[in-house]
Amino acid sequence: MTTTHRHITVLLAALLLPLCAKAGSGDDFGTWTAINLKGNITEKLKAGFWFEMRTKDKCTSIDCFDILPSISYDVLPFLELGVGAELVDARAFKEIGFRPYATIHLASGPLEFSLREMPFIEIYTNAPTTFTLRSSVKITWAIPDTRITPYVNIELFTRSHWEKTRHYAGVDFGFGKRSSLDLFYMYYSFAGETAQRHLVGVTYNIKIR
Repeated sequence: MTTTHRHITVLLAALLLPLCAKAGSGDDFGTWTAINLKGNITEKLKAGFWFEMRTKDKCTSIDCFDILPSISYDVLPFLELGVGAELVDARAFKEIGFRPYATIHLASGPLEFSLREMPFIEIYTNAPTTFTLRSSVKITWAIPDTRITPYVNIELFTRSHWEKTRHYAGVDFGFGKRSSLDLFYMYYSFAGETAQRHLVGVTYNIKIR
């Protein structure tokens, strides 16, 4: 077995291991599937469009549909500023979100560290407007001589106190010149709840230009 094959085996095992762990009796399982379109308007100005479908109740029902247009600008080689909108259509509610954000990227060889802060404003059709700070830390490792990039990511949602956390472990597989497939597992924990969520996701990334 080559070194690259060993890397892939270990990464896939790490990704799938949480799925084999015993979950709480009240925990839920679901899927998140998405298409992510990205493109450069200029060298530093970028635009994106994200469409996602989420399931819940052990994958038997639709949770929501999520649409996210965005635009960003590389202010410095390590600093990206952006703004986006989020349109959520769920059975129980509809939501419009406003998402300004700042992301710091630091890289050393195949390793990259990113820190993102996003003050998120959510406007609901049948509930009060809410403000949430979404803080994300992500570490990626681009395996040399391959187009395989495993990563771990943690995202905290805070209002007046901690609300919930998304814990990601995933692998991005690049193919072609402008596309990749991102496979991940997420453990989704909520404040004050004993039942949590386990999610498997796949995102097809397409770079238009």
